[in-house]
Amino acid sequence: MIRASRKGRCTLKREEQVRLTKQKLLTAADQLIVKEGYAAVSVERITKLAGVSKGTFYTYFKKKGDLMIALSQHRFAAINDQIPLLVNGDPVEGIRHYLMSYLKVVTD
Repeated sequence: MIRASRKGRCTLKREEQVRLTKQKLLTAADQLIVKEGYAAVSVERITKLAGVSKGTFYTYFKKKGDLMIALSQHRFAAINDQIPLLVNGDPVEGIRHYLMSYLKVVTD
C-alpha cells in the first residue's frame, strides 16, 4: 500500500512537471511572438528562452503551429472564464468583463 501512495505522489509530481514545462514553452513563445512576430520565431529560440531542449519541445508539440494553437487556446480560456458572469450575474457587468477580457487577448 505504501508503494501505491508513493506511485501516486510520483504521478502527481510528473503531471505538475509536464504542466510547468508546457507553461514555460507557452510563455517563451508568447514573449517572442508578441515582440517579433510568429514567422520570425524559431523552435530553437523558444526552447532556449524556455530553458528546455528541442527534444522536449517535440515531446509536447509536433510543430510550431501546434504550440501556437495551444497558446491561442490558453489565451482565449480567459475569455471563456467570463461566460458564467454573463449568465449568472448582472448582464451589464458580465458583458463588460467579457469584452475587457477579449480586448486584453487581442491587444496583447
